Amino acid sequence: MQFLRLLSFLALVSFCYAKIIQVTDENFSSLVNDSDEWILDFYAPWCHHCKSFESSYKLLDNSLLSNGMNVKLGKVDTDSNPYLAARFFVSRLPTVVHIKNRQVRFISQRNPSALLQLLEEETWKEIEPKTGVMSPYGFMGISFGYIGAIVKKVSTMSPWTLVGGLVVLLILAIGLPAYLGPAGGDQSKRETKTSASSTSVTARPDAIRQRRSKRID
Repeated sequence: MQFLRLLSFLALVSFCYAKIIQVTDENFSSLVNDSDEWILDFYAPWCHHCKSFESSYKLLDNSLLSNGMNVKLGKVDTDSNPYLAARFFVSRLPTVVHIKNRQVRFISQRNPSALLQLLEEETWKEIEPKTGVMSPYGFMGISFGYIGAIVKKVSTMSPWTLVGGLVVLLILAIGLPAYLGPAGGDQSKRETKTSASSTSVTARPDAIRQRRSKRID
C-alpha cells in the first residue's frame, strides 16, 4: 500500500515538473514561437549555482501550473547547445531570459516568488529588451550563434584533423599565388610589348615625314 502511495506521489511530482522543456539548438525554432511566452534557463551540468537554482525553477514551474498561467519554461544546456549559448550572449551561469514576440529580456531575479510575481504582474515589461542587431533575433545574435557552433565543432576535432586542415590551407595560400603569378606576369609583359610595338609603328611615319621634309629643303 505504501509502495502504491509512493508511486502516486512520484507520478504527481513528475506531472508537476513535466512542463519544463529541454530546448536545444535543433528544436529552438520550432518550439519558441512568436506568440508564446517563454522563460529560458541557460545552465551547465557542472555549474554549482545552476544546481542551486534548479529547485527554485521547479517551484516556479509548479506555481505556474497551480495558477493556470500559460507560460512555458525551458532549460538550455550550454555545453551541448553552443549555438543558443552564443546567440543569447550567455556570459554567466545561470542566465534567465524572458521571451515574447521575439523580444528578449534578461531576468535578474532567482527567487521563485519574485519570478512568479514578475510573470503575474507582467513587470517584465519594465525591463529594456534587447533589440536591433544586438538582439538574439538580430544579425549579430544569429552570427554569434553560428560562430559559437563552429568553435564548438572545431574544439571536438582531433589534433591531427586540425593539423591536416591547416596544412591544406597553407598549401593553398602559398600555391595559388605561385601558380597564378607567372600567368599574370606574362600577360603584363605581352601588354607592354604590344604597347611598345604600337608606339614604334606610330613613330615611323613621323620619322619618314621628317626625312622627306629635309630632302625638299
